[in-house]
Parts: sequence; structure tokens; C-alpha cells
Amino acid sequence: MNLFKLEPLFRRPKKAKDPTEATRAIAERLYLNRQVMKRPGNAEDDWTKAERILESPIRRVLFHLNQPLIGAEKGAVEPLANWVDHADVFRIIERLSPAIESFGVIVGAIAIPLVLYFAAQNYEERQQRQGLERSQQQAMTDYLNQLSTILLDLDGNLSDSQNAELRTVTTATTLTLLRDPNLDGARKGQVIEFLSQMDLVQGEVVYGPQRLEETMPIIRLHGASLREADLSRASLYRASLVGADLSRADLGGADLGGASLVGADLSGASLFLADLSGASLFLADLGGASLVGADLSGASLREADLSRASLYRADLSGASLLETSLGGASLYRADLSSARNLTWSQLEGAYLCETQLPAGINLDPDRDCEQFQ
Repeated sequence: MNLFKLEPLFRRPKKAKDPTEATRAIAERLYLNRQVMKRPGNAEDDWTKAERILESPIRRVLFHLNQPLIGAEKGAVEPLANWVDHADVFRIIERLSPAIESFGVIVGAIAIPLVLYFAAQNYEERQQRQGLERSQQQAMTDYLNQLSTILLDLDGNLSDSQNAELRTVTTATTLTLLRDPNLDGARKGQVIEFLSQMDLVQGEVVYGPQRLEETMPIIRLHGASLREADLSRASLYRASLVGADLSRADLGGADLGGASLVGADLSGASLFLADLSGASLFLADLGGASLVGADLSGASLREADLSRASLYRADLSGASLLETSLGGASLYRADLSSARNLTWSQLEGAYLCETQLPAGINLDPDRDCEQFQ
């Protein structure tokens, strides 16, 4: 005999007179809930669950507490289904039910609103992140469309003298995009990587009739906001980054050879194995930067701040260190053998160990090796 009849489905269950009727009434409600919430299941599972609910007074209370929330989930809470891979609050409540049975109905009355609250919080945060993602993507799309229009309508090369106004517009548009507070470091890195692939941010040295001639980059990144940008894949050879904010940027392995970084903020930046040979770093802030294995040969570091910087195995041969601040800098195995304008007083606060010092600097190159043990 089939005890599980579900007709009429939408009739309010009558008060049960015996256990079978009570089970059927709850099973009908479970079936309706599944239909409303579009959950998988079958009649046999509903019947089994109904029997379990009847066996426990706590489960009966929880069941009746959940019923008014079905409509709320459908109308307001269901959008939260994206939270935790489309998990809904009632599955979470069901998982909590053993603990609720152990500690009493009062726990259920507290737990259910809490679950709803935190689900709403998670949903709101997710919506905000998605909104930010859309905003960043739209800003990138608008910029690339504008740049494409300029390049397609170009008469000759962007570097030609007749296109000076277009160069100005392109530079201004780029700097405006990089100042967008909603644009994160990864997106900024993508912008610079794209520009470097188009050879728009690099300068070059060409052989003229009489002498070598240097050409300036088409887009000069003066004062660019590149804080925390990922520039590890960008080619910035002879780029013009005067006054740029590169603090905490990832420049690991980047090519910055011959770049102009006058007055740039590179504090806390990662320059691991970066090529800064011949770069101009006058008045640059490299405080706390990681320059492990970096090539600074021939670079101009006049009045630059290298305090607390890590220069392990860095090559500073031929670099100009006039009035460079080295307080607290780690010069473990650094090569300063042919560095220019360096005085012993600059090294008083630096950490030396296996450091190659220039002739005339009478300091113990292993003075601070115990600090590295």
C-alpha cells in the first residue's frame, strides 16, 4: 500500500490524528518546499526525513521554525545562493541541527538569524567585489578603445613631429587611467605591459650621422601612479618614470636599464634581479627595497635613499653614490669595488659582510657577518 499520497499538493495539511497522518503531512510540506526551492530529491527521501523529524521534538520545532523562512529564502535569501558554491542557508541549518538538538531550541532561535546575517554579509561583499571588477574592466576597455582609435587614425608614426598633440593626448589618457583609485596593481601592470609590447614607453639610442642619438619614449610616465603594480613582465628600458610612485611595486627581473627614475618612489619595491644598469636614480627613494642580485652598475644614485634596502649580491660597480643614504642597508656580498663618490662615513650604519669595497675605504668588509648568521 502506498502511504505517500501527495494530492492535493497545495491543500493545507489537516491536523494529524495518527503517526502515519503526521508523517504524511510533514512529507507533503517537505515536498512543497523542494518544489519551491527547486531542490533535488524524491518522495522516499521526504518520507524518511519526515519520520526523523517526528522522532525528535527538537527537529519538529526546527521544522516549524524553518517554514516561515521558505518564502524569505525564495524572495530575499535565494540570491545568496552563490555564497559557498550555491549552498543555501537551510542546508547550513540542517548541518547545525545536531548541535542545536544537543543545546536546545534557544540555540536554533539564535543560530538561524546569525546564519542569515553572515550570509547577507558575504553576499554584499561578493557583490562589491564583482562591481569593482566590472568597473576596472570597463576602465581598461575604454582606455584601449581610445588608444586604438588614435593609432588607427594616425598619419605616419606617433613619434613623428606632426603627431606631437596626439602624443600629449595619449600620455594624459594613460596617466589618468593609472590614477584611477579603483584600478588595482595587477590591472596597472597589464596596462604597462601592453604599452611596453607596443614600444610606447621605451626610449632608444640610435646611431646618428655624427654621434649616438637618444630618443625619448612616446609615452612618458612622469608622476605615474604605479603603487603595488605588477611590472615584472614589462620592458621599461630607458623609460621615463620621473617622480613616479612605484612603492611596493613588483619589478622582479624587470628591465629598467637606462631608465630615468629621478625622484621616483621605489620604497618597499621588489627589484629582485632587476636590471638598473645605467639608470638615473637621483633623489629616488629606495628605502626598504629588495635589490637582491640587482644590476646597478653605472647607475646614478646621487642623493638616493637606500636605507634598510637589501643589496645582497647586488652589482654597484661604477655606480655613483654621492651623498647616497645607506643607513641600515644590507651589503652582504655586494660589489662596490669600483663605486664612485663613496665615503667610509656612508658605510658606518650599513651592514658589511664579504662586501667588495673600493680602494681607499679602510673598513673591515666582514665587520657585520655575525648579523647574517
